[in-house]
Amino acid sequence: MQWSHKEGKSNIKVNNKQMKYYGFLDHSNEIINCLVHEYGHEDDLRSLGVRGYKALGIDEQERRATNKQIDHSTFDKTRSYFRGVVFDYLKQHSN
Repeated sequence: MQWSHKEGKSNIKVNNKQMKYYGFLDHSNEIINCLVHEYGHEDDLRSLGVRGYKALGIDEQERRATNKQIDHSTFDKTRSYFRGVVFDYLKQHSN
């Protein structure tokens, strides 16, 4: 999934090929949890504004969204493989 904000509009795109590759399309808690991550970006943009959000840099943007994802109630209901991918992603964006 990918979140973007252009010209005052927010979009979430689902990359079915990528989701199928990781096996996430068949598990509702994982789908919801991915959306939580993407909406985390939306929440930050709304609360910080465009300049503040961009000033965070990509790693901090991703850490914040991933932490919201991990803190969400659906995360504990996801498969261990999914949680591992999320933790690896968080590590990838940590300094």
